[in-house]
Parts: sequence; C-alpha cells; structure tokens
Amino acid sequence: MSHYPEAIEALTSEYAEANEITDITRAFQRMTTELVLRQYNLLPEELDDGDVDGYMDGGIDGFYLFVNGMYVDEDDKVVVKNISDKPKIEVFLIQNKYTNCFTEEAELKLFNVASRILDENDDMGGVKQSVGRKKKLFHGIWRKLIGKMPVITFSVLYITKADPDKRFKSVRRLVEIHRKSLEERQYGEVKIDFELINSLDLYNLKKKGFSYTKELVISNRITAEHAEIVTVTLESYYNFITQPSSPGNGDVREIAAHLFDDNVRDFQGGVTVNQNILETLKDPESKQFWWYNNGITIICSDATGKGNTYTLKDVQIVNGLQTSYCIYNSRASNPNISNFDNRHVLVKIIITEDSAIRDSVIKATNSQTGVNAWSLYATDRIQRLIEDYFLLRGLFYDRRKGYYRNSGKPLSKIVSINFVGQCMIAMGLSQPDTARARPNMILGDRDQYRKVFDESIDLDLYLLVTKFQKRVESVIRDNSAYKPHYTDIRFYVSSYLCTYFAQQRIVSPKQLTCIADELLVVENDVISAVVGDMVQVLSEYSSSVGSDLSKVAKSKEFREHVIGKALHDASVGLLAFKSH
Repeated sequence: MSHYPEAIEALTSEYAEANEITDITRAFQRMTTELVLRQYNLLPEELDDGDVDGYMDGGIDGFYLFVNGMYVDEDDKVVVKNISDKPKIEVFLIQNKYTNCFTEEAELKLFNVASRILDENDDMGGVKQSVGRKKKLFHGIWRKLIGKMPVITFSVLYITKADPDKRFKSVRRLVEIHRKSLEERQYGEVKIDFELINSLDLYNLKKKGFSYTKELVISNRITAEHAEIVTVTLESYYNFITQPSSPGNGDVREIAAHLFDDNVRDFQGGVTVNQNILETLKDPESKQFWWYNNGITIICSDATGKGNTYTLKDVQIVNGLQTSYCIYNSRASNPNISNFDNRHVLVKIIITEDSAIRDSVIKATNSQTGVNAWSLYATDRIQRLIEDYFLLRGLFYDRRKGYYRNSGKPLSKIVSINFVGQCMIAMGLSQPDTARARPNMILGDRDQYRKVFDESIDLDLYLLVTKFQKRVESVIRDNSAYKPHYTDIRFYVSSYLCTYFAQQRIVSPKQLTCIADELLVVENDVISAVVGDMVQVLSEYSSSVGSDLSKVAKSKEFREHVIGKALHDASVGLLAFKSH
C-alpha cells in the first residue's frame, strides 16, 4: 500500500487552511479541479462558474467549456470572425470524491450524464438548471463554429484519492466500454476521454507545476545594457514555447500558454496577418523568416549563457504571440516541415525585475498593433495602486493574470481586474445585468472604463465592494437551495443592498462612501434572506414574462425591476429579509 492517499490528504488539509475552507470535501473538490485544469490558468470566478456541485447535479461537480484554451461562460464571448479554422472545443465533466476508491455506481452516473449532455435533444429533466445551461451553451458554441470544422474533445474525469496500487479493474473495464460507446454515438465527430485520476496522478500534477525558466538555443546575438537581440532557429523557438503534453500522449507537445500570461491578447486565428505568416512558414522556397517578421519580445528577470544556450528566468513573451502560435501550429500540424532548422526568427530579450519597466515595455510593444486600449489597462497607474493597496490588506489583485497563483498564493485571496470591475459595475453603477453578462461593454470602452477605474475614486471603495461581493457569493454557495442560482443572482443581491442602504439609485462609485459603514456591518443572515428573496423575485419575474431565468437575469428590464424594488423597500422601511 502506497503513501500517496495520505499525501493528498495532507495537501488537501493544507489547501483548506490556506483558502479558509472548513469542509474538507469542498477543499478537495476545489484543489483537484484547479490541478487538472491548471494549464488553462482559470480566474477564481471562472472556477466558481464551472462549479455545478449540489442537489440534482447529475453526478458531476464541475462543467467547464473552452474554445482555443479560453474559458467560455457566455455565448457572446466567442466571435466567429476571430476564430481560426479547426478551433479546439474542449469540455470537462468532473466528479471529485474524497474517497479511497472508484465505484461502478459513480462511474455509471458519470456515463449517463455525459450521454445526456452529448445528446442535443435531451431536455436534461431531473438535473439542476445550471447543468442544463452549460449543456445548452456547449451545443450553441458547437453550432456557432460548425462551419469552422471544430475539433471537439469531451473529457470525463473521475477523481478520488484512491491508492494507485489498487487497480479497480471492473471500474476501468466499464470506463473503456463507456468511452467507446460515447465515441461511437458521435460517429467519431467527438474525441472522448474518460479517465480515472487517483492519488498518484494528483501528486504528480501537484509536483509538476509550471516552469517559467526556459532554455533558448541561439544562433547570433547583439548584446546591449540589460538586453539581448538574438536570432533563433524556428525549431529552437518551437521547443522553447512548447512543453510535453498530458501523460499518455507520447511525444506530443503543446503550447506553454503560461509563458504568454502578460501578453495583452489571445491568438487571433485566421486574420490576414496570421494567414500571411503561415504562408511564409509553409513555403519551402521562402528566404529567412526574420526578414519578413517583426519578431518576438521576451521579458525575464535573469539570463545566463553557456555557449549558444541561454537560460532565462521568469519568462514572459509580451509581444509576438501571433507569430509564436503560427510557428507552433505550422510545426505541430506538419512534424516533417522543412527548413525549420535553418530559418530564423528575431528575438529581443529584455532583462529586468522592475515591474514599472516591465509594464512600460508591454504597453510600448503592443500599442503599435491593432489591440483595443482596454487590453492594456493592466499597466495603468490606477491598477498598480489598487494592487499595492490590496496587497497591504491581505488580498492579491491579479493585475497580471496568473501572477499570484503561480507565486503560490491561495486562490481564495486572489481577485482579478475583471471581478473588481464587475463588483463596481453592479454596486457603483447600479448595473447588475451588465456585470453579470456584459462587463466588457464598460471595461472595453475607455470612457466607460474611467467610470469604474479612476484615481479620483477612493481606493478603499474598491476593497469594500470586493470584500462585500465575496461575502455575498459565499452565502449563496453555502446554501444548496441558492447555489443553482449563483451566476444569475450574485450581482443583483449586492446591487439591491447598496440601493436599499443608499435610498437612491447609485450612478457613481463615489456614492458608495455614504453606505460603507452599512456594508461593513450587515450580517450574513440579512444577506441570506435577501438572497432567498432574490431567488423568488427572479423566478416570479421569469414566469411572468415567459422567459428562462438566465435570459431574464441578463436583461435591463429585470435590472430596473430589482432597483425599483430596492427603492420601494427603502421608502417604506422594508428590507426583504424582514418578511422571512
């Protein structure tokens, strides 16, 4: 008998303590989901969004959807014209059980719910609405991208802390039978992965982590103060930006997405510039690649050389993501491609540990391209001020996506720019519908963005709305009756309470100053009562207009209904909780 189950128990206890989770099974679910999806660098709120655990969950705890590595929680996040041909659609159904075994019963439940999710015509009766909504989103994205010939992978992961020495042969036989059955039903259109993940697998995932130290083999170089300009063969650069794929895939390599965390935009697929890059890469008669390309910019904290090999620490590729992905796609789709060993790409290496210099380089190297201005907000002074202010108060503001998680900070203490922006949109602008479904309408427009993030707004208000929203969400998640409505109501509850306490519609974040004391002292019982009231209000309004809950929660009409209710309740001195 191995010691791996004990090791996972210890890691789970450590995770629970760091993230202030009192339920050990909840801590195991959260930790193991993080581990198996680590390569996607999910935001804390994205992990929350995919959590469907609870009554009538169909036997799954997590339901996560990705398109080209980007987490998708709303249909409008996927813009067809920006998606390249053969996009990757990935679905993960996850069951996390804090047990030392795999059972046929749990495996059968997973198989049944997977079958139903793959069947577009199944109405998912008897399963909670959040699972049905995720299923509907998956099939909607599939239909939306059908003309692009998507490559679909559907992964079913059954995770426990089982001892690797115990084979659970009967369960493994069922897994293989069911995997083939699911694949055959899809006529080979969907690749099905059905995996049992035990304590050893989890231990290896925990041990693996991400490496931000990479070796780069160079051909020629020019050295300047704190910088190097080098040429690198396409083959060497391909090896630099990739890593071995998941276990079981042999020598297959995948893009090391974490090296691009500080890049301001994702791969833009089949846009004209990328098509031209790919054509140049594919042409065996083309001259040196770096003659036609602006090259790559890498920032690192240290660079040491031995011969023609450089070891770079804390690597971030801040410019050249499109070129990098084109090189990867060209090489991955054609392992025998010619001339990758004798054609080169230009790489600029900047060595600095100064975060201000790092930000200015990111802004300078990207502002010359067609990037929307909002993508560069992470470098704004207000964002740096919020990060420093939160840091002194025990929260980690993830201005650079993934930075604090990769530094080992507890996920429960990490908040993103997007989350804080949503909090301020809901509470400081009285737009919970926009916060829930369309935050980029505001955060993506410079003038609108300044209504949310501005140096004239007291930094303590950003902390106030963040901590209050996290309290609201904790109350929702901790109640099995409320949790299915988490996505739809979380911003409405906080917006209602702010409007009620202010006794007026809030149109500017600065108005929150007058209700700061109320938000600090309001008890969880009050929040819970308002949550219950909001679930009822949403259900009744949805029935009255004959529309589903999710659609209603995205509407301006429901927003006005809730704000109107808060103002009415305030005028008569009636808080929703008094009726419970």
